[in-house]
Amino acid sequence: MKPAIEELKKELTEKHNLYLRALADYQNLEKRMLQAKDKEIKNFLFGFLKQLIELKEDMDKAQTFNQDPGLKLVYNKLKSILNRYSIREINPLNKEFSPETMECVQTVFGKKSNLVVQVFSKGYFYNDELLQPAKVAVSQLEVIPPTVDKKQQ
Repeated sequence: MKPAIEELKKELTEKHNLYLRALADYQNLEKRMLQAKDKEIKNFLFGFLKQLIELKEDMDKAQTFNQDPGLKLVYNKLKSILNRYSIREINPLNKEFSPETMECVQTVFGKKSNLVVQVFSKGYFYNDELLQPAKVAVSQLEVIPPTVDKKQQ
């Protein structure tokens, strides 16, 4: 009778281990599904916020040509919405170039190296995450080669 009890204990242990493995697999699947869902929501949100930013940039450009009070009202409302949802501008003009938050689209010669001299489009953060890098022109130190005096040759 004792061998049957030992056999049943062994079988119970095996079944228990299978149950624990199945439970762990299910919990891992649940975590992966939540992560995938969070990633999908984040991608949607970032896409939507980028479209709002494009609208804001278009309105920035429109305001340089048209000082209509209605346009200003809508523009201020859009800025208020972006601020409410923690969208911050990166305006790097006259600051040192940072590859983490900026994209260099042009280099120009200047008196200092690695300085942002022109901003083509502002960058934006959502909370502390980069939503869109600023597109900038960066100065590069102009190196003037020494001139050779023809009299010395």
